[in-house]
Amino acid sequence: MLLVRHESPLAQVSFIDLPNRDTAVRELLAGQLDALSLPMDEVLQIASRHRFKVVAAINLATGLSALMSRPEIADLREIRGKRIGLTGDAGSLLLLNEALREAGLTDRNAVERIILPQDFFEHPPAGSSPLDNLDVLAVQEPYRSQRLAEGWQILLDSTQIPGGLADLVVVRQEALETHSEALRDLLRHLSSAIDALTLEPDDAMEQVASSLGLEPEVLATLLEGINWAEAETNHQIFEGSCGSLCQSAEQTAEILAAEGFLREVPPLAHFFDGRFLPAPPP
Repeated sequence: MLLVRHESPLAQVSFIDLPNRDTAVRELLAGQLDALSLPMDEVLQIASRHRFKVVAAINLATGLSALMSRPEIADLREIRGKRIGLTGDAGSLLLLNEALREAGLTDRNAVERIILPQDFFEHPPAGSSPLDNLDVLAVQEPYRSQRLAEGWQILLDSTQIPGGLADLVVVRQEALETHSEALRDLLRHLSSAIDALTLEPDDAMEQVASSLGLEPEVLATLLEGINWAEAETNHQIFEGSCGSLCQSAEQTAEILAAEGFLREVPPLAHFFDGRFLPAPPP
């Protein structure tokens, strides 16, 4: 969205700066925002309580979240009985679920879950290294890169859960009805920005990095491995009454509900609306 904002001022769209995502979600729920980009798990949390539609995917997986292990654990099949650090967020739960599935472990108690505070990495406990008692760790950037530098290795990352950790564009139902042309214009420019990131990444990275106050090389490293959802991909995943993105959302919701992260699996068949997507290139 930063690239859309930087490149093409939109006459019918206003971009609003907010201090954090929690504030943005509250503004969306209060009707002060018409649209917002959110990860899949946060979309599912509001799906059953309010009138929203998912109208586009920005990416299907970022690769910025990973399940990492100490060097002596070389394979997912070796995680049985190991102590796994989780911050309790949806991303870490989905990574663990996929790891257990790939390891052929059907018993949720096959590993020892260590629930860490949400600010575990920002404010580690005093004393010995907070990682000393962990064998495996679910982690996001920039801590993923830090663990790699310390010799930890990646067992599995979020690119292996396509759709489950997608970043999506959510719009209030009322805005669909009253600002449809503005929404189409926004999604056209978003699609162009994604094309720029995939076809001319150096120029696009420089523009976005400048907005964030980062060096382009640093931003390129952070965004490496992102599976951007181009126009053709968006049409494919929205196809049908409950296309592949909808099905991924249902599977993700079932996992998160079983973990207690969601109170229930929300009805999603009519939650995804691809009518406003720009046509893919010929």
